Amino acid sequence: MGNWTTADISDQTGRTAVITGANTGLGYETASALAAKGAHVVLAVRNLEKGKVAADLIARATPGASVAIQELDLTSLDSIRTAADQLRSAHDSIDLLINNAGVMMTPKSTTKDGFELQFGTNHLGHFALTNQLLDRVLAAPGSRIVTVSSVGHRFARAIRFDDLQWERDYGRIRAYGQSKLANLMFTYELQRRLRGTDTIAVAAHPGGSNTELARNLPVAVRALATVLAPLMQGPDMGCVADTARGDRSGRARRAVFRARRIRRAAGLPEGRRVQRGLPRQRGAAPAVGGVGGAHVGGDCRRLNVAGWQAMSLIVPPYPPARYIDDQPEVSAWLRRAPENGGRPPDYDAFGLVNYHYLANQQATDGGYGLYRVEIAPKGGGPGPHFHRAMSEAFFVLSGTVKLYDGTDWIDGDPNDFLYVPPGGIHGFRNEADEPTSILMLFAPGAPREHYFEGLAQLGELTDEERREWFIANDNFFFD
Repeated sequence: MGNWTTADISDQTGRTAVITGANTGLGYETASALAAKGAHVVLAVRNLEKGKVAADLIARATPGASVAIQELDLTSLDSIRTAADQLRSAHDSIDLLINNAGVMMTPKSTTKDGFELQFGTNHLGHFALTNQLLDRVLAAPGSRIVTVSSVGHRFARAIRFDDLQWERDYGRIRAYGQSKLANLMFTYELQRRLRGTDTIAVAAHPGGSNTELARNLPVAVRALATVLAPLMQGPDMGCVADTARGDRSGRARRAVFRARRIRRAAGLPEGRRVQRGLPRQRGAAPAVGGVGGAHVGGDCRRLNVAGWQAMSLIVPPYPPARYIDDQPEVSAWLRRAPENGGRPPDYDAFGLVNYHYLANQQATDGGYGLYRVEIAPKGGGPGPHFHRAMSEAFFVLSGTVKLYDGTDWIDGDPNDFLYVPPGGIHGFRNEADEPTSILMLFAPGAPREHYFEGLAQLGELTDEERREWFIANDNFFFD
C-alpha cells in the first residue's frame, strides 16, 4: 500500500457504504473520507445521539454530503436483525460493508444474548450482520466487505472451541485475540465462498491508532499506552487501511493483489478446515498461516520504520501449534546428496529420469512432498495438466528446463521458480542436449513416488484403467 492516503480514494459517487461504529474513531474517519468522495454513507451506531453528532460533523466538513444514521447494537441479535431489515428496505444494493465496530480487552461480561462480550461483539455480531446483508452486497458490482482486524489476533494461539465462553479462565487479552482471530478466519472463509462473484471479502489492520477502543485496557497497559500515545497515529491515518480495502481503483486493487501474492508465495491457503470453524487435524494442510513479522499500518513514519506501512496488507496468523510438549525434541534428520556420500536416487526411470525422495508425505506428516528430479538430455516430460488436491512448485537447480505456466512454454534456468496453485495448468520437459535438475514441491504431501514409479506400467493398462489411474493420482491432462 506504500504511500496510500485518503486523497487517493477514487470517486465514490453513486456508491453506498455501511460502516459500523462510525460515530467515533476509525469508523468516523472512514465515513468522513468516503463521504468526501461522494459516497452515501450509513453510520451504523449503537447511540443515535452520538451518531447524529458525527453526521453533523461530516456534513459540515463536506457540504452536500449524503449521510444517514442506522441504529445498531452488535451485542443484540434482535437489534442486528432489525437493523438489517431496515437497511434491506432502504437499499437495493450495498457497495461497501465495513465491519469496524468493536470492543477491546473488556472485563468479563456477556452480550444481551449471553455470548462472551468480545467474541460476541467483534465476531458474532458482524458475522450475523454480514450474512443478513449479503444479498444486498452481492447485488452491487465490485462490492467489498471489509472487516477491521488487528495484530492482536496473535494474542490467541487458536480458537477455544471447547470453551468459547471462557468459563474456565477468562483472560481479557487472550479473549480479544480470539475475537480478532475469528475475524480473520471469517474473512478468509467468506472470500473462499465468494469466488466467482464480483464481490470480495478483505481484512484490514489499521496499525496502532489512538482511539476510544483502548478505554478498557488493563490499568498497567493503559498507563503504557498513555506513554506511547505520541508515537501512535490518529484515527485519520488509521482509517487509511479501511478505505484502501474498500476502494476499487487501480492503486487499491494493486495493493490487495500484492497481499494475495505475498500469501500465495508463502503457500497460504485461502480456505481450509480451520477457516470453516472446525478443529484442525494432524497432517492437514495449514490453515491461515503467516508471513514473517507483525503487520502494522497507518503513518508509521513517526516510528522511523521504513516500509512498515506496506505490511498493513493483512497477514494471516500462524497456524495452530502442531508440537505441544513443554520441551523441544531432537527430531531433525539430514539426507546427504550422492556426491557427498549420500544414498543414490530412490528411483531410476529407464535412465531418463532419476528421482530423489527428499521428504515425502510420510516424512513430513502430510505437510508437503519434496523431490529432486534429474532429467537426461532430451528426456522429455509431461504435457499440460493440473492437480485438484495439491499445489506444485518447481525450482531449477541446473540446466535448462521447459516450464509451462498455462500460457507459454518458458525456458527455466538455474534459480528460476514456478508456483502452480491447485487447478493451475502447467507442464515441464527437458528438450535440451544437456541434463537438467529441478526441485519439485507438492503441498499438501501426496504419495507421488507411487505415481513416478507407476508410470512404467502404463503400457500394460487398458485405456479405461489408465484413465482411472491418472485420476487416482490427481493428474488431469489438458489439451
